[in-house]
Amino acid sequence: MRLPSGVRGSAPLLSPPPTLRILLIIGRGSLYYVALGVIMVWIWDKSRRERGLLLAAWGVVVVVGIGWLVTIGDYGITWDERVQSIYGELALKYFATGGREGEVNDFLNLRFYGPPFEMLTALAYSVTGWDKFLVRHVFSALAGVAALAGVVMYARLWRLGWLPLLSVLALAMLPRFYGHAPFNSKDIPFAAAFTWGMVAIGWLLTRERPRWRDFLVCGVAVGGALALRMGALLLPAFLVAGGCFRLAQDGRLARGQWRVPGLRRLAVQVVAMGLVAWVVMVLPWPWAHENPIVHPWQAFRLSTGFSSAYMVMFGGSPILSSELPRHYLPWMLGITTPVAHLVLLIGGVVGALVVLRRDWRSRQALLVALTVLWLCFPIGYVMLTRPNIYDGIRHFLFVLPALAVLAGAAGALSAEGLGKRWARWAAVSLTVVALILPVVSLVRLHPYQMTYYNALVGGVRGAWRSYETDYWSSSYKEAMGWINAQAAESEAPLRVLVAANRNNVVTASHFAGAGVELHSFWPGSGEEYPEGFDYYVALNRYNLPGYFAELPVVHTIGREGAVFTLIRRGQRADSQGR
Repeated sequence: MRLPSGVRGSAPLLSPPPTLRILLIIGRGSLYYVALGVIMVWIWDKSRRERGLLLAAWGVVVVVGIGWLVTIGDYGITWDERVQSIYGELALKYFATGGREGEVNDFLNLRFYGPPFEMLTALAYSVTGWDKFLVRHVFSALAGVAALAGVVMYARLWRLGWLPLLSVLALAMLPRFYGHAPFNSKDIPFAAAFTWGMVAIGWLLTRERPRWRDFLVCGVAVGGALALRMGALLLPAFLVAGGCFRLAQDGRLARGQWRVPGLRRLAVQVVAMGLVAWVVMVLPWPWAHENPIVHPWQAFRLSTGFSSAYMVMFGGSPILSSELPRHYLPWMLGITTPVAHLVLLIGGVVGALVVLRRDWRSRQALLVALTVLWLCFPIGYVMLTRPNIYDGIRHFLFVLPALAVLAGAAGALSAEGLGKRWARWAAVSLTVVALILPVVSLVRLHPYQMTYYNALVGGVRGAWRSYETDYWSSSYKEAMGWINAQAAESEAPLRVLVAANRNNVVTASHFAGAGVELHSFWPGSGEEYPEGFDYYVALNRYNLPGYFAELPVVHTIGREGAVFTLIRRGQRADSQGR
């Protein structure tokens, strides 16, 4: 398939090596924390420890956010970004025409997902005229910052001095979260919205006497998450479970006081909150406008299991996503999370159980129950029902904030419970060191942190032949950079065949230079491609590198010994002496 000239982008300008830029950011961040440490010591002497620790937590949010924004140009375009951007543009057109243009509800199956984030990005690049994918990546990174901020606010509810800092550090150092934040407009915004929904729920349930405003704010937060994805119906379920736990803590259920007039007022407030959430969900969602009751429920049924099955590399064997084993999600979560985080998670869960046993009526016990439910229920549901899922933990990034809070709780509870001051500092120091260990992988894998695997499977070097790595073809950006360099030395335009379909071909075409004639190839599509080409670019997925195996490999894109994309030299290049 010959690509129309309209989809071909200009070649990117040369820039400093991305790893060097990352190191510079980390170095500056280290200097920042040295200065911050001095400030904290001064604050500590004035008996304002929690204020200093909260300042440090917000410092993590700022430094990581700057890191994303400074390096945003290093990240490639992902497989789904073309269709996501079109959906946002169609939704924007729907509202701009007062609902007269209903094409948005017929575009693939995206009507099952709310478009607020996609509309926001479409509006931004339509107004500014900037590169749409760069704008999308900036907004996605800002959603990642919002998720970090949400973790800080959720951890504050625990009233454990060290927890906000340790929790946000734990989330920022999760390579899968860090790597998805700059370009995953589907799952990162939802993770951020879900986190803020849990903040609102935690705030509501821990209030001594919740006010109307608290219920309305919670309704807006839950509705905002539902407007992105109906999987956020977990939030009201968690709210109900947490509310029952709170009533049990207060002793009302045991005393038979569930019929008192005060609870009738509570029921009215809960109904009002639900109505607010539903309205907030429906307003920005064109498909929900057609039927505000039935369509959201249909979308929820879809969210519990995707209709299309794909071939997934799992444990060294290609398996259809609808036939993956029950342990797929917990296993993928286990091997894509740093080992130190897993150890701290176990410690945090043990500490949480101690809190529940020591005083199950406490504020911390309620938040412990909510957080464990947040992490475990989605995983348990998947293991029980075996829905059709794929791409590892991508659809479940919203549980990572809960994992981070429980990992941070290991150090925070130790600092709270140990008697001697030196023991408390030792526990916290070890926790901080354990949490920042993945920074080495963040640097070495940049900008492919989403391909991270831990030592349980030999890192990405040991996992790339057995599990999916760059399943979104973001490495095509770097591949096209190499192709552009070859084109600059060639007298004639290069004819390049890239393994891509109509959805992800933009991941290569957007970065093709003026001296590159790009064609796409996809097995089984029936579309013709030129017999004579100079190079073949193939993503390491769906056995795409196996095609044209007689051609020699001249370049590979990857990290840490793993190959994400390979480039073969074609017969045309050989015949012309290239």
